[in-house]
Amino acid sequence: MKPKTKTILFILLSFALGVLFGWLTSRHSTILPGKTKIDFTKILKEKLELDSVQVLKVDSILESRKEDFEALKKRFHALGDTIRMEIRKLLNEKQAKRFDDWNRELDKKDPSKNKSD
Repeated sequence: MKPKTKTILFILLSFALGVLFGWLTSRHSTILPGKTKIDFTKILKEKLELDSVQVLKVDSILESRKEDFEALKKRFHALGDTIRMEIRKLLNEKQAKRFDDWNRELDKKDPSKNKSD
């Protein structure tokens, strides 16, 4: 496979992974512990007709996994930042400006990027 083809495939794969991760995190943001834990518990309670004991156990599960999830989220964001830097290195000046502008737009839409860690 030619180096140019490999580069294009790498860029497309990186972009696709970024889009997939963004979609997954935004799609599943209602199951994240913390601010949205109550929403997720409420959804489960309504959909599955949980009793009060089950609701307490769901809350306990979410709380016990909060730190694990936050650590994983930070790792994914770090990976996404690394991928962005690698892609940016391949771009000319005009493309890099457009890429930076586009990434700022994406970051504005991502609630996890808008809060302070």
